[in-house]
Amino acid sequence: MPKNRRPTLTTGHSSSVTPEFEREGRVSGHVLKAVRRSVGHTQETMAERVGVDVTTLQGWESGRRPLMAVSTGQYLRLRHLLHRLGAGPHLLTQLDTALEADRFIGYVLGADHRIDLDGHPLATWVITRPFTDLVAWPFIGVAPTVIAEATPPVRRGPSASGPELGADASTSVRT
Repeated sequence: MPKNRRPTLTTGHSSSVTPEFEREGRVSGHVLKAVRRSVGHTQETMAERVGVDVTTLQGWESGRRPLMAVSTGQYLRLRHLLHRLGAGPHLLTQLDTALEADRFIGYVLGADHRIDLDGHPLATWVITRPFTDLVAWPFIGVAPTVIAEATPPVRRGPSASGPELGADASTSVRT
């Protein structure tokens, strides 16, 4: 390989852009919201601390802007900030696992029912109980214990209490 060329990660997909299934944010957004609330910050104060616009934080929490789309450096800065603000290690681990759950859910929702063994998100990791709990959350509506215990339920406005699958997504998973 020439010196000036960087190695690339192949995903088994023909496109060199990020696969569509990596643009999922349902679970990680709700976990981020639980972590933020556990450290006693509003969206406005947290956005200020993170150094992003409040609409960016709102997008992350709602899943409109997938957290996995941010750079690794930005995610690590966010994670370290949450730790310094007092977020428990169990919640931060849940946030990491939620990113994996989002990737898996996105893969399932975006799959054309062919199995790509090279690109399948389960091809390289062991399924754990926290991962299973997070993947199940949008389907059964029950938050993992670590998340449920982290913050009392507070509803302000029309936000969902957990990750949801739209009618079209639920149908595509069942067929």
